[in-house]
Amino acid sequence: MKSTIVKINKALLNDLKKATQVIMKSHDIKSNADLLKSVTWVVTKEGTLSLEANDYFDVVNVGRKKGSMPPAQDLIPWLKKNAISPRNGQSYNELAFIIANSIKKFGTKGKFYTEPIVDVSTDIIAEELATEISENICNELVAALEN
Repeated sequence: MKSTIVKINKALLNDLKKATQVIMKSHDIKSNADLLKSVTWVVTKEGTLSLEANDYFDVVNVGRKKGSMPPAQDLIPWLKKNAISPRNGQSYNELAFIIANSIKKFGTKGKFYTEPIVDVSTDIIAEELATEISENICNELVAALEN
């Protein structure tokens, strides 16, 4: 019985991860984004399912309000990864500061992908559990009838 539960969990976690990534892509998250690659589903010690991702998952989801400036140093790796080069003698530090200041003034727009993720995840979990429970009930009925 325990191996069946482990099998269910692995298949379910894989399905949830794929569905989450598809939803995020449909909400303008690039296929090669670190955020998308960081998404994973785990079973906690308490037996609940949990979505884990990079710490900025929520910021990308809801956006960032104007008023506070993100650390400019955190933007430099992003600039380099996305091949955004400084121009006119600017350094990466200066360009990162300009972008951070713009985020402070205007904020960022959210992608709003968590509600669809919750909806699809709930459907996947319900379907998987219903299938496994019905198979187990059928197996138990057959075993009881054979005895």
